[in-house]
Amino acid sequence: MNILPNTSYENEDFSSEDFTEVQIQGCEFTNCNFKLSNISEANITNSRFNSCNFNLADMKNILCENSAFTNCNFENTTLFLSTFKECKLTGSNFAGSNTTGLNIIQGDWSYVNLR
Repeated sequence: MNILPNTSYENEDFSSEDFTEVQIQGCEFTNCNFKLSNISEANITNSRFNSCNFNLADMKNILCENSAFTNCNFENTTLFLSTFKECKLTGSNFAGSNTTGLNIIQGDWSYVNLR
């Protein structure tokens, strides 16, 4: 699956898609569904995800820089060895996620559920 740079997506269903090693730059996603998607080893830069669903997604070893994931669901998501650098994750839910080796470098993690 290919994501075009500097593009907006709204109410799109990307569930079960393969985004392995995808480059996401300057994009905005609103109310999009990434449930069960493979987003491993992706590079996400200067992008925004608003109220998106990442439940059960494979997001291991991703690099996110200067991006926002506000009010997103990451329940039971694999984030093994992933890095969030200067990202905003306000109001997001990580209940049951595998966060082993998760690297957080600055950013805003206010009101995040990490249970």
